[in-house]
Amino acid sequence: MPAIRVLPPEVVSRIAAGEVVERPASVLKELVENSIDASATEVLVDLEEGGKGLIRVRDNGAGIAPEDLPLAFDSHATSKLSDEDIERSFFGLGTLGFRGEALASVASVAMVEVVSRTHRAEHASRYRPRTGGGAAPPEPAAGGPGTTVEVRSLFYNTPARRKFLRSSSAELSHCVAQTSRLALGFPGVRFRLTHGGKPLLDLPACSSLRERLRQLAGNEVLEALLEVRRPGPSPEGPALSGFVGSPRLHRPDARGQSFFVNGRWVRDRMLSHALRSAYQGFQIPGRQPVAYLFLDLPPGDVDVNVHPTKTEVRFRESSEVYRLVHHAVRGVLEASGEGREPAGPRLGAGVAAGATGAPSPALDERRARIEEAVLELLAGPPERERPPFAAASPRADRDTATAFGPGPGLATAPAAFQVLRSYIVLDGEDGVTLIDQHAFHEKILFEEIHRRLREGAIERQGLLVPEVVDLPPALMPLLDRASEVLKPFGFEVEPFGPLQAAVRGFPALLDRGPGRADLPAILRSVLEALIDEDGGGEARDPLAGPVYRIASTVACKRAVKAGTALTAEEIAYLLERGDLARDPRHCPHGRPTTVHLGRRDIERRFDRK
Repeated sequence: MPAIRVLPPEVVSRIAAGEVVERPASVLKELVENSIDASATEVLVDLEEGGKGLIRVRDNGAGIAPEDLPLAFDSHATSKLSDEDIERSFFGLGTLGFRGEALASVASVAMVEVVSRTHRAEHASRYRPRTGGGAAPPEPAAGGPGTTVEVRSLFYNTPARRKFLRSSSAELSHCVAQTSRLALGFPGVRFRLTHGGKPLLDLPACSSLRERLRQLAGNEVLEALLEVRRPGPSPEGPALSGFVGSPRLHRPDARGQSFFVNGRWVRDRMLSHALRSAYQGFQIPGRQPVAYLFLDLPPGDVDVNVHPTKTEVRFRESSEVYRLVHHAVRGVLEASGEGREPAGPRLGAGVAAGATGAPSPALDERRARIEEAVLELLAGPPERERPPFAAASPRADRDTATAFGPGPGLATAPAAFQVLRSYIVLDGEDGVTLIDQHAFHEKILFEEIHRRLREGAIERQGLLVPEVVDLPPALMPLLDRASEVLKPFGFEVEPFGPLQAAVRGFPALLDRGPGRADLPAILRSVLEALIDEDGGGEARDPLAGPVYRIASTVACKRAVKAGTALTAEEIAYLLERGDLARDPRHCPHGRPTTVHLGRRDIERRFDRK
């Protein structure tokens, strides 16, 4: 076994830097937080190559004295804590970070230069730190009050780390998103971000979160937000404020959710769960709400040192915080009167009869008993679930209508009817099959649209008046790339203003039904697919991701919604189309479309066995 040895300080610094510096956006976050902690009212960010080539952050804050510049780049050096308040603030959020905590890490993996001037100094001072020491002392320089930090050639001395960085457009998107979060937390500060000299964000200081949201999200999103304001149970307890989306404003993922604790953007599963639980019954299952929520609590009630980047927190009274978020959001949703789905009539009171003929007294009785069992089973998952059909062999090359194995198909089921205006029940010999009408229809439409897009030769539908789409700042850097990706599928998209895109053409097959209304959702979804880094099959096939996103977005918009009463003919149509689908058992988002309830499961509920 090799002898144990102590690593050189510069190697230790580079390894430690990996905990704080993940990508250019990580550096930008630390530098801008230092600017905010220095009481800056203006923060200017300049980037090149998505931040890989240059990150320059300028502020008009308090500045750093010349004699403190070398100390600022020492590990664990800080101007943000005194001996008296270490116990009170170290685990809290008195500041956004500790001066020098990140600078030492950044300086170990990049070439850094800082120019700073305090408001009392006659001139600025320049300092260039060097890993392992040996840096020249600060020298006089030109510059106004405040601090400018330049970070060049990130990971130049750790090429293995640099290879893991994404394209410049993807890294730029992360930088814009990071700046947007900081701007949300501090609306009283002006933020400007440029890339290669081109302005991407220019957010003047404003007096309220509402106005900041207008700058970042636009009027359309702002009009769909509901204000949340809930004081804590005591003056010393937690308080909640911010905005949540009305039930009609939702997303397929959690990208639209921002949580702030004492001004700091954080990730927290407990807060996310409290938000989702508040929306139960108000939103389609599987969709994610939009929220901008700010939690304020005493610094001693939260620990921010769970992770070096301080984006994860630990609450002293997590159950109290959970209840506060859940009840505050739930109360706002209930007061708004939006989103609750009608319960729908009971069977026999106007809901569609069987899809295969007129109802009979015996059939009505059987349906009533099945509905009672279904209502109980919906309260909790059955002990045993299985799809109603055997999976198709991957090597089978036969008609899709017979690809589910032996036995009758969906369309030939003995009886089919709707319950709760959301589910279709098929009565069979060995039990019943429960179908989620929205997810089932969504998968049917998805397969048709996906197949036609993949076949190519897409006919393009031009627009005399282009449709202008508002886009979040983080997606704008990817618009040029998205335009090239979408072009083979009949889309013609180009920039239109700093935070907008113009759609001048789209595939003609989307012109049926509400297809054109889907254009904003389609464009945003494809842009987000370009940001995603999970790769998988999409990384091997560059076209698979956008095609899948387009087809799934359109299918979800067009599919029949939960809470919609269906006629017997509509139920029969869905079942026939399902028999022709390649695999209707899961929707494009992965949720099951069917659940089989065996005879024994039902009989056990009635204490028969």
